[in-house]
Amino acid sequence: MNSEAEKIRREQAKKIIRNAAIVSSTAAGAVAQGAAFGIDLALSTPIVVKMIVELGELFEQTVDKVIAVKFSGHLIGVPSGAYAAKSIVGFISIIGNFANAAITYPLVELIGWTAY
Repeated sequence: MNSEAEKIRREQAKKIIRNAAIVSSTAAGAVAQGAAFGIDLALSTPIVVKMIVELGELFEQTVDKVIAVKFSGHLIGVPSGAYAAKSIVGFISIIGNFANAAITYPLVELIGWTAY
């Protein structure tokens, strides 16, 4: 593949992943007190699925949403310790909101770059 084309594609992927991470971490930060009940995960999952589908489209691949949900579900299970930390810290007002957002951002980026 042309290195210039690959560079452009990587920049587009970076934008897709960054946008998903920002939206997901913002949502997670907003509902930090509900992290123990999985509310942040319920909000993040459709964002992550959309990101995976968009990354597939970037490579002209059709990614079924069911497959994307399964893929993201497997990856979300990997950093389960981080999700446990989010649940515990999420109950602390203000600090929990920032901590929840700060933990979510790199997790979504990890999922995005793994899918890339």
